[in-house]
Amino acid sequence: MKVFTCEDSALGFFSAVFKAYESKVMPNIITSSKTYQPSFTTEVIHVENNEINAKRVENAIIKYTGFTSEVKNIRIALLSSSSLKESVCYNYIKLIVEKKQRVDKMLNDVAVIEFNELKDKVIYERHRMTGFLRFHETDNGVLYAHYEPDNNITEILAPHFAKRLNNIPFIIHDVRRNILALYNGKEVKTVKCDTPLYIYFSEQEEDMLKLWKKYFDSVNIKERPHLKQQDGYLPRRYRKHMSEFTP
Repeated sequence: MKVFTCEDSALGFFSAVFKAYESKVMPNIITSSKTYQPSFTTEVIHVENNEINAKRVENAIIKYTGFTSEVKNIRIALLSSSSLKESVCYNYIKLIVEKKQRVDKMLNDVAVIEFNELKDKVIYERHRMTGFLRFHETDNGVLYAHYEPDNNITEILAPHFAKRLNNIPFIIHDVRRNILALYNGKEVKTVKCDTPLYIYFSEQEEDMLKLWKKYFDSVNIKERPHLKQQDGYLPRRYRKHMSEFTP
């Protein structure tokens, strides 16, 4: 059994896919998981990042499918929190190379089913967060939002708010992964932050929090709780970062 390990990024993954086809050593698994435990019979090969090789894989996918969106969809799927994401995307690419055409409509194929499930979960959470994210005003006028998404969606979530908030600078902070999306009113940049982040809120922020709570209480009907339905629409794991649920 052969396993390729790579960096947890699209660059790392596509570099590993290129290595597989170039060396004709088709791995059973491609993974970036740091918790992966190989067996005694497993041969582990680590693949370094290579931008040229990664781009060649992307170009091959576009050539066979005729769509640049297929590369985009694979990149979205790679934002999943699943430890199997690289292997699922690898099986999907193998099917594209084998058929030499687009395969997204082959809905009875296991590789396509697994890939679509992975991608759709990322897209669905991103859609949810466009409504769940709560911004706070800092003392210098920059809006700040903190959250803990299941998947690594910050880079595909930030453009929505850049368009929605127009020229208002903001920071979106994934506190689980220490990833920041920074918007200066013109462009978005996603960075990794391994140092403590100190945020000071404006004097008006406390009043805004009170308004959020007042609004929440006014639309909530205590006599008709429907807790199960509420949990379906708004999972509890998201609530600790939402203004209306802040103690």
